[in-house]
Amino acid sequence: MRRGQRLIFVGIDFGAFAIQDLALRRPQRVQAIICLENPAAPHNPDKPPLTGYREMGERHFLHIEYFREPPRADIELAGRRPRSSCARSCGS
Repeated sequence: MRRGQRLIFVGIDFGAFAIQDLALRRPQRVQAIICLENPAAPHNPDKPPLTGYREMGERHFLHIEYFREPPRADIELAGRRPRSSCARSCGS
C-alpha cells in the first residue's frame, strides 16, 4: 500500500457499519465500500424469524438457508469449480 492510496473496503454485518463510518470520516482514503448484510425481512410476530427466512429462501437465494442444511453447501463448495457451484446456487 502506498501512502495516500485510496482503497476498497469490504464489510459484512456489523463490519459494514464500521466501513461506512470509515468512508464518512476519511473519504480521502476510501475508493469504494462493499457492504454485505442479511436481507431485511418483514416482521411477523406470529412467525419465528427463521421460518420467514426459510420461506424467503424457497423463492430466492438466501445464504442463511444455503448453509442451514448440511451437506449441500459443503458438497457444492468442495467441487473443482466453486464459482460455477455458487453461480448455479445463486441462479446466475
